[in-house]
Amino acid sequence: QNLSVMNDLQAEQDHQEDGLLNNSPADSQFCTKKKATSFCIGGIILAGLIFLCVYFAKTESDIEPTKIDTKERDRKVNHYYLNESKFLYEDIYKFQMLLSYNKDTTYMEDEVAPNDTFPAVEELLVNITSEDDNRMHIKITDAKNERWEVPHLSEDSDLQAGRALPFQHYPIKELINDSLIIHKDPFSVELKDKKTNKTVLSTNHNHMKFMDHYIEYELTLTTQRIFGLGQRNAPFVYKNGTYTIFNRDHLSPREDGKGGKQMYGSHNFFLNQLEDGQFIGVVMWNSNHQDIVIEFKDDGTSRLTYKMIGGVIDLYVFYAASADYIIRKYHALIGRPTMVPMWALGFHQCRWGYHSQAELEAIVKKYDELDLPLEVMWSDIDYMVEFEDFVVDKSRYPNLTDFVDWLHSRNQYFVPITDAGFKKKEGYHVYDKGLEKGLYIMSAKTKKALLGVVWPGPSVYIDFWHPEAEEFWIEGLEQLYEMTHFDGTWLDMNELANFVDGELIVGEEQKEKKDPVQYLRGGSQKRKLIKEEKDNDPHEFDKLPYIPGNNSEGSNYTFLEKHTISITGYHHAENEYERKNHKEFNLHSLNAFMEARATNHYYKKHKKRPFIITRASFMGSGHFTSAWLGDNTADWDQMQSSISGILNMNMFGIPLIGADIGGFFGSPEPELMIKWLRLGAFYPFTRDHSANDTKMQEPWEFGEEGIHAARTAVRQKYSFLWYYYTKLFESSLWGGPALKPLLFEFPKAHRAIEFTDNCFLIGEALLVSPALQKGQNESVSQYFPNHHWYDVYSGEQVVTYSKEKGDEGVTLDLHIGHNPDMTKLHLKGGSIIPYQDAIANKVSRTKQLFDIKFTLLIALDHENKAHGTMIVDDGVSADPTNTPNGGDIFTANYRHYSWVFEGETLRVNILNGYNYTNSYDFETFHEVLIYGAKNLSDVHAVWMITSTMSKKRLRMEFNETSNIMKIWDPSSFGTPWWKVESLLFIRNLEHNYVDAKYKAHDIMVYDTLRALNATLFDDNDRVEQHYRPYALNVKMLTDHALNLKIEPMWYDVREPPKEVLREGVREKSTSSKTFHEFYFSMTEYPDLFNFEIADLNHPDKPFLSNKGGVLIMRPTFVEFKYMIIADRVYGLGERVGKFTMESGTYTLFTHDQTPSEDGIPPGKNMYGMHPFYMFKLASNEFVGVFMLTANAMDINFHKFGTRFMVDHRMAGGIVDMFVIQRGSVDLIIKEYHNLIGKPTLVPFWSFGVHHCRWGYKSQAELQAVVDGYANSKIPLDVVWNDIDYMKRYRGWTLDEERYPAMHEFISKLHEKNMKYVPMVDPNVKIEEGYHAYDSLVEMGCFIKDPDTGKPTVGVMWPGYCTYPDFWHPAAYDYWKKINDILHDKLPFDGLWIDMNEIVNFGDGNMKDNLTFLDLNPHKKWDALPYIPGHRSLNRRNMDISAVHYGDPKLDIELNLHSLFAFMEAKYTNKYFTEEGKRPFIISRSSFAGMGKYASHWLGDNKSRWEFLKYSIAGIFNFHMFGIPLVGPDTCGFNENMELEMCRRWYQLAIFYPFMRNHNALGTKDQEPYKYPELAKTARETINYRYSLIRYQYSLYMDVAMNGGTYFYPLFYLFPDDAKLFEDPESTFMFGKLKVTPVLEPNKFSISSHFPNANWYSFPQGERLMTYDPEKSEGQEFEFPADLETGTVNVHILGGNIVCHQANTAMTIHEVTQFPVTLYVAPDHENKAKGFVIYDEGEGNDTLSAKKYDKYTIEYALNKITFTTDNTYDRSIEFKDDEVTEVVIFGAEDYSETTFACAGSTAWTPEYLEGVLRLKAPNPTKIKELSTLEWGSGTASCQLKI
Repeated sequence: QNLSVMNDLQAEQDHQEDGLLNNSPADSQFCTKKKATSFCIGGIILAGLIFLCVYFAKTESDIEPTKIDTKERDRKVNHYYLNESKFLYEDIYKFQMLLSYNKDTTYMEDEVAPNDTFPAVEELLVNITSEDDNRMHIKITDAKNERWEVPHLSEDSDLQAGRALPFQHYPIKELINDSLIIHKDPFSVELKDKKTNKTVLSTNHNHMKFMDHYIEYELTLTTQRIFGLGQRNAPFVYKNGTYTIFNRDHLSPREDGKGGKQMYGSHNFFLNQLEDGQFIGVVMWNSNHQDIVIEFKDDGTSRLTYKMIGGVIDLYVFYAASADYIIRKYHALIGRPTMVPMWALGFHQCRWGYHSQAELEAIVKKYDELDLPLEVMWSDIDYMVEFEDFVVDKSRYPNLTDFVDWLHSRNQYFVPITDAGFKKKEGYHVYDKGLEKGLYIMSAKTKKALLGVVWPGPSVYIDFWHPEAEEFWIEGLEQLYEMTHFDGTWLDMNELANFVDGELIVGEEQKEKKDPVQYLRGGSQKRKLIKEEKDNDPHEFDKLPYIPGNNSEGSNYTFLEKHTISITGYHHAENEYERKNHKEFNLHSLNAFMEARATNHYYKKHKKRPFIITRASFMGSGHFTSAWLGDNTADWDQMQSSISGILNMNMFGIPLIGADIGGFFGSPEPELMIKWLRLGAFYPFTRDHSANDTKMQEPWEFGEEGIHAARTAVRQKYSFLWYYYTKLFESSLWGGPALKPLLFEFPKAHRAIEFTDNCFLIGEALLVSPALQKGQNESVSQYFPNHHWYDVYSGEQVVTYSKEKGDEGVTLDLHIGHNPDMTKLHLKGGSIIPYQDAIANKVSRTKQLFDIKFTLLIALDHENKAHGTMIVDDGVSADPTNTPNGGDIFTANYRHYSWVFEGETLRVNILNGYNYTNSYDFETFHEVLIYGAKNLSDVHAVWMITSTMSKKRLRMEFNETSNIMKIWDPSSFGTPWWKVESLLFIRNLEHNYVDAKYKAHDIMVYDTLRALNATLFDDNDRVEQHYRPYALNVKMLTDHALNLKIEPMWYDVREPPKEVLREGVREKSTSSKTFHEFYFSMTEYPDLFNFEIADLNHPDKPFLSNKGGVLIMRPTFVEFKYMIIADRVYGLGERVGKFTMESGTYTLFTHDQTPSEDGIPPGKNMYGMHPFYMFKLASNEFVGVFMLTANAMDINFHKFGTRFMVDHRMAGGIVDMFVIQRGSVDLIIKEYHNLIGKPTLVPFWSFGVHHCRWGYKSQAELQAVVDGYANSKIPLDVVWNDIDYMKRYRGWTLDEERYPAMHEFISKLHEKNMKYVPMVDPNVKIEEGYHAYDSLVEMGCFIKDPDTGKPTVGVMWPGYCTYPDFWHPAAYDYWKKINDILHDKLPFDGLWIDMNEIVNFGDGNMKDNLTFLDLNPHKKWDALPYIPGHRSLNRRNMDISAVHYGDPKLDIELNLHSLFAFMEAKYTNKYFTEEGKRPFIISRSSFAGMGKYASHWLGDNKSRWEFLKYSIAGIFNFHMFGIPLVGPDTCGFNENMELEMCRRWYQLAIFYPFMRNHNALGTKDQEPYKYPELAKTARETINYRYSLIRYQYSLYMDVAMNGGTYFYPLFYLFPDDAKLFEDPESTFMFGKLKVTPVLEPNKFSISSHFPNANWYSFPQGERLMTYDPEKSEGQEFEFPADLETGTVNVHILGGNIVCHQANTAMTIHEVTQFPVTLYVAPDHENKAKGFVIYDEGEGNDTLSAKKYDKYTIEYALNKITFTTDNTYDRSIEFKDDEVTEVVIFGAEDYSETTFACAGSTAWTPEYLEGVLRLKAPNPTKIKELSTLEWGSGTASCQLKI
């Protein structure tokens, strides 16, 4: 960012955009002073990918500076005006401006003003960037000279890790003049809340000065509620005053607002609460010394002024939202807090003054003797030799490792101190090594290592900016570990502390200074006097225009060096920028950050969870370390101010924080110590620590009262430790405070701000109210916001919510009671927390909590709801999150519970770590207490439902006096909480989800025993005398298919639309069989209802029966359980994994994810919902089962012996079951396709080669792909566009700046007979003026928010979106309209409909704009008794309560969600067919029956070998499901491809029905032409694909006509061969060709099993195997599979004829110009058969009008017969219906053939090694052939006729 950038700006001024930054008062993008001045992005505003959208916004017209009338100013202010500006090319989120300094202005006398020594910077470069969903970044720096800027060094920052998803940005151009107001002269910005149109932050009328060593920047805030800015010892709420920020060892001075009271940490972040209760957050990313001046104005606003002596203005602003939200966003910027071990929350003991190992041991034993909890023993500097780091004094600590090992054996831990200064002493190995490597901060005066003085005396300081410093530091810690076996690290004195001011110059004249012990610690220990040198030599910081914090302690730079090292010291530098800026002047406050970072890396290296406590810190330190509040004093004020210190540090991202209990300096009086123990026990970090010249202050030093206080208070904390640990863990996962003031949870509560210093919330649930005043022994005054509040122990409801009170709340005097050591704790209504009675169980170590079962405390709110979370892990694992983003529901190495109580259900959900393998005793279900349970008084039973679908009745009792319900498990065997799905509270039958006894009444059979009706009643109805009937209908549909339907008669349900099934299939039976012939039977009253379907050959042996099963049907829960006789099950989808289904639970509900299916909850459900499966009988025949429902469903298969118990559990719906009676797989699948409709026809070009990538940012890149294929001679048929072509990812738009001539591009494709397909997402960005949104609203066909009737809101690529409602009568008109608009811009040939599950990047309705992704980490769980998949149905989906057109109670997303893609495909199909076009539609999501409208690809797979193999099973399934045009992304979509794998993938992909190479943004290029080896493989394999394209097309046409499959496992044909069932994906049938692909790396040969039949290599014709009638089993063969030879092992099954085309085509269209060869493979009877189909490849009436040719070709003995099944004269002349050759395999009997005749035409026979070739004299049309015969001798074809 220098002058060259500005030259670029000037060069572009001739290319200007009208209306931007013009001076028109009516429509100016920038406002004059008379316009409204304010801004805020207004919550989360999302839009497009920053690294994908290339937005060309040109520079504005030239601007003449506009002077502002001085009457509009209240004082002299900013002297910079806007000179020029532009939007940065390829970055629509950044606006860049050049400011110029107005030299004619004057300054007030008392101002810091530019002068000759410190002149004003004349040109400033301003970048304003929309960085995140609600974060604006304003950076102002010198346009000509590079200045120091603080790097973002956290490894978790969203700036580094890419956590800020690209669509979260909002284009800056669209904010200007809307929410971002920019004034030109003087330059200023104003931020306005877009929702309220009110100003939230402004720099208007404020100072902005920019000098070499002075920057002044003022903000105007709309209120006077300011929190944050630290570290400081003060109340939580700011007052008027000056506050200094830079790290300093300052002995915890009391902040007085006069400046100079800064402490150990520098955290330049604050929150400002707005009038409406929301907050904004502001960060100044600057490490230089600075003052912040806060002035409260009479009008209620405030002015906050930054006065900085270096760096730049680097401001981040987070816009109006909750405090928690903004803090989470701040943590995402700086790095989320480090995860700490669980033991860190225990009780810690330390003292400066434990002089020996014996003393340490004595202290530990004393704790045991007195039954006092002790977790961690610490050692201050006493353990060192002469205070040298990484050295242990063996004379006093002879066996420290033995001591620590002893602690470990007792589940206790040890932490020693490490100071920042290394003793300057030759022979001290640490010093010597650092000196040798040049690893110390250097003195500008001596050019040697800078010397300060700390405990060892003259000392040096490690320079952590040196690239070798971290390794050096880690080696030191490793040496210390060998001597101590420590468990954590204490980093002290790292401000950097120095007992002299500046530096020590050895050998020069010195003056005496205090003893450093007295100087720093206030002690009386006598040590050698240390002298310092005051250097008067001038340097660059000798005279500064301003000295931050300098209120009375001096007048020059030396104040900045008080208690620390010289600001002139310099650090390691690699380049000119670093040489200029790597000085202590800039880096001072970053030293502790860098030290903590290096220390954290030590723990990472050794795979340990870090426990690090630091004194000094900077923004982002919390990602690496925890902290304590430093050296406090033993007084009442310090105890109370510790609360604000802890709350501040939680804001700053350091949640594990605490103060030294009892005070470090001074000796506390007993009452102070005891009260501090009670308070300190609830600090996150609880440590008793005191100085060496104070009285001992271990608890027993204060008598029995002290002992009891420590014992009780710590165990009181331990009782809630799992909850406390959870809040810290969640802070690490998501960011956000673990502790917070009431104000943050109740921002509108009237008095909450008054109680920010005397109480706090742990998480959002537990309110801690300590006694903080001397003599306060009777009661504690506590304010409670208007809400339900409960005493945590008694369950007494102390405050009841009152709607009339609004935000008033109530203040109560809480009686301290008979046990004053029990701090007053209250549970907020609506909370759920775990509780263990650590007092009764006498817990002394946190490890004991793993053995104590917890009680779940549920405190209901006024809506009778509650929720809470709990995290369980081993407490110490190095990386419990397992992934950079905190793990997920499958992979995390911890278990994250979420409990939700609502209605009659307590849901138990696993947010993350469902597959976490550790299980602990304390997780066993024990007891639940529900406070405020008056509404549950009529519950008569509580049932537990487990995730394995078992049920257990629990014991319960309700106390009418206290309104507490207690629930417990009376059984002797417990159930782990992680196996619990829900607790169901049964009031009456309507809520009885566990017990039903149906009986069939009024059975009526009709249609000659082909249909029956009956009514089912639950026998339980008689108890309530409230009958709830169900209708039973059973009907024979075909000879092989029966439909059994059970639906309620007492409530309405929404069923899937009739279009799912083939038209008329249910209404018009074609069955000639009766129930008896189908072997269907059922019971009638008085027997319990059940039915059975028997084996045709064994009527007494049913293969499907619900006898002893379960049938329960309620409005939101259906369970249907039955038994099948089977040894193998296949089907159910969509899923990734093996084709064969194992015992397990399989979830069906459309969802955007691609996990590998293992049958273990949570659900691995994917894009499609296909509730069809088939099972194999012992007879090797199959049965099909189709459960027609769109409601979310779990299907559990539990195998025992030869049986499976099948349990369907659905979130609503009915039982609508279709059973397809036993037969071959071919019969079963064809019958299923007959039910749901046969597949749609697709264009011929669909079977060509497709290419796509997410990331082609311009038309030029697309053209490069086309050229790359052509230049490498690799065939290509279809070019695709991912979302890149859109304008800011808004559907049905085209970014014509990046894709300027797409009509021309597509026309050229068409000239080459190539096609173009773009992606269309279903989401519609909510944006007025955007045509798709305006039309959607105008036509009213949007999915509605159930509360407002407005469009439901989700988040997708363009930002906040809504969705079309395809159930609305106007939906098709809308769909046609917007697609016509797109077609006008892009004349597409097909459509790719993606993200139609429907995807939502948030969870449920996003209407509050604050529930997006991690920012609302407590996922919204559904109030359902059972949730299929065991996670929220809202998770990454649209809100299940969203309303569609129709009945608002039934037509909701819960019932219709999985049908969205079906309906979208239906209308997209109509869009094409109305125009007479054959549809090419590729959809990601799918539903049963969708194949008659659209095709599918297997979604976002991964570039892994296992996904290569999974693709085969995926295609098997979708052929079964009736969607035969299917395939995965070749070479994988996500992750980087390996070259060998990609080449193997091409060898497989040529057999996919749909072959497309497609990969993700940011992954390795996988265009085949970019790699010579891959290009070679692609050419060879695609040529092979083309050679079989007519064969594949014929196979597809046959399936479209008749149903069935042509890509399938071998056991479909050979069910008697058991070997084929073992690994069905290892090989597959492509029609009648067996393909054996290589699916593993480094394979040079491959073996495969062949069933007993004739097999021949294809197309070579070598006989592999001959059918043996004496054998039933097949045979194993091994084949070469060298990748370099291009071998693809294909074999043809005897009895079949295949057409083949040798070709040199570059497109599939060109293939039609090559004639065919017919390959004949005789079976053991010397017969073969095949067919071939031709049509024009386009048109949607091909089948209905019979516009096709179909030829059947049969071979027997020495004759081939050609039969014409249907003929049609094609309007286009092709040559692929011409035959040039017939090749007969296994022709050993024809070795003497001498003639061949096709009628009267002689063909030429050629025989070689068992293969007979019959060659036509000229290519011959198949339709002209009737027979082809051959023989030996001299027969003439003429004579033959």
